[in-house]
Amino acid sequence: MIIKTFQTPGAKYVYDRHANVLCRVTPEEYEQLRQVERGELDPEESAAIAKYRATSGMFAPNAVMGMRHPSTDILEHLANYRMGQLTLQVTQQCNLRCGCAEKKYQVIEDFYETCVLREFGYVEAQ
Repeated sequence: MIIKTFQTPGAKYVYDRHANVLCRVTPEEYEQLRQVERGELDPEESAAIAKYRATSGMFAPNAVMGMRHPSTDILEHLANYRMGQLTLQVTQQCNLRCGCAEKKYQVIEDFYETCVLREFGYVEAQ
């Protein structure tokens, strides 16, 4: 269960990500839900959680236990034997001029020169 509590000068709210619902709550419920959000209180022990589950279906347990890409098990094989092209996607925020980007780019460039080009005979081994 993923929830987010927040307040404005006039009210206190909780957002339930699973149900995609924003709900105004009492100050007492807000404090209890904040404890749940921080992990200080088990959701099963919260009266506020029980109330909203019963009345509106909010705060259902998270059905997703994990995500896994179907190609995860063969990723190394794909990278070693099936990759024909490497495309770098540069965002508008990055112009590859900072020190961090220069180091990362150099690693990629070194890999390309030592592995890819030599593999296909474009560069003579030194």
